[in-house]
Amino acid sequence: WGWAKTASDELAGTGVTVNLLAPGLHSTDRAVELGRDRPYIGDPMAFGRVVAFACSVHTAFMTGTALVVDGGRIRGL
Repeated sequence: WGWAKTASDELAGTGVTVNLLAPGLHSTDRAVELGRDRPYIGDPMAFGRVVAFACSVHTAFMTGTALVVDGGRIRGL
């Protein structure tokens, strides 16, 4: 997360934003293959919608932040 904060500080005012997306475990083919597909697991399409939001004009004034998309499983970013 530190590199994203540094980059966002260095690019402040240029129109370039830097944000971090931190996915938790999502139900991908690989997760199923590894036996990690459990009842409490994210929908990859839901994560994709967060990615689309992060790349949209709605976040033009948001920089240097982490969006944790894990259903509340990880703390501390």
